[in-house]
Amino acid sequence: MAVDAIFNLFEAALWFAISAVFFFRGVFRAGGRSPESRTRRREMFLLAAAFAAFGVSDVIESRTGAWWEPWWLLALKAACVLVFLRAFLRYRAGHRSRRGAGEMSPTGEDAKDESAPQ
Repeated sequence: MAVDAIFNLFEAALWFAISAVFFFRGVFRAGGRSPESRTRRREMFLLAAAFAAFGVSDVIESRTGAWWEPWWLLALKAACVLVFLRAFLRYRAGHRSRRGAGEMSPTGEDAKDESAPQ
């Protein structure tokens, strides 16, 4: 087996592991009945599915030797990347809105910018 095929299989294992983390986080940690909790849970399951699909695409890539052939493999990878980008942007928007509301940052410091005009 070629080195690039072996690398793709290891990469697929990584994506499957990340998928499992998002899946179990959605099952066990994103609980609650509030609309925010349900949205968070859906987001976790969507990310789990996208990372699993990305892992499958790497397994297929290890067989074909190219990430752009067949054409639908490229489309699958592009769709997964769009899901990742969407989730990242939603995370950033939520993080900024929480910091703007005066919550403490993860480091324990006040989240408000001291240099900003009052």
